[in-house]
Amino acid sequence: MTKKEEMFCRYFVNTGNIDQASVLSGFKNHDIAQKLISKIEILEKIKKLYKEKQEIMMIKTNIGYEHLAFGGINDAIKLIFSGNPSVDELNKMDFFNVSEIRRPREGAIEIKFFDRLKALEKLENVNLNFENKELPFYQALADGIKNFENSGSQQQFGDD
Repeated sequence: MTKKEEMFCRYFVNTGNIDQASVLSGFKNHDIAQKLISKIEILEKIKKLYKEKQEIMMIKTNIGYEHLAFGGINDAIKLIFSGNPSVDELNKMDFFNVSEIRRPREGAIEIKFFDRLKALEKLENVNLNFENKELPFYQALADGIKNFENSGSQQQFGDD
């Protein structure tokens, strides 16, 4: 696989658009995208990269739920008492846990936060799914052993 083809695979996984991936990876001819996407080597690379992307997204999701569940609200409180902070001050503040900020009337600020309990529930579900997820080979092996044990037949292996 050429460097351009590998870049095509990476761009395709990130954009989902074969024409855009073709252009971004440096191919001049737009028809090349259709030819690339039909090559088995390219499809296998795309599958591998997409699986890696899914794993990274799962980790990012987990980190996001942790931040929502355990993150601080200090900067939101600073905002309430600071009056009119500068853009630089706002850019340095962490509002990840904030779902909404409103000024209903002059001098008042309403701040709504994401629900920490919901974030904890989601985090628990993500962790349970992750812990119960086994590699297909090992899952098949474990299932085979269970089936063998439950079959009730005792077979001996080895020399007779």
